[in-house]
Amino acid sequence: MRQKKILTIAAATASLLFLVTASYAGTPADCAGKTGCAKKICEIEAQITIAQAHNNTGQVNRLKAELTDVKANCTKSSVKAESAHDNARIDRKIADAKEDMAEASEKMEKAKAQGREDKVLKYQHKIEEKQMKIKHLEEKKGGK
Repeated sequence: MRQKKILTIAAATASLLFLVTASYAGTPADCAGKTGCAKKICEIEAQITIAQAHNNTGQVNRLKAELTDVKANCTKSSVKAESAHDNARIDRKIADAKEDMAEASEKMEKAKAQGREDKVLKYQHKIEEKQMKIKHLEEKKGGK
């Protein structure tokens, strides 16, 4: 039973890590050399391609509308303002993840003291997930 629980936690962690990695995959390589509005347009076009590959018509339509809006209204100052807003949001997410990590570390120490290996593993995985999330957020922020 204990081994099954650990395997279930490990499987859930692996799935979550995949989702986190996929959601923070970052900018496609062909957009990396672009800046400002050109980069924003390139990124939206890349997202449209992904949504089309997954037959997500709702997402495709939303992204096409966003692309039309960006092409019509994008300016250097609007990109700068959006980037500053995004960086502030990323900073908040990093702070939240660090707080969650500290809480999990504290709980892990209590579990160690109680000899609860299953809980220790659970909190170790949670800490690793938060570390990965922080790393991806910092990469995302650095790429702006």
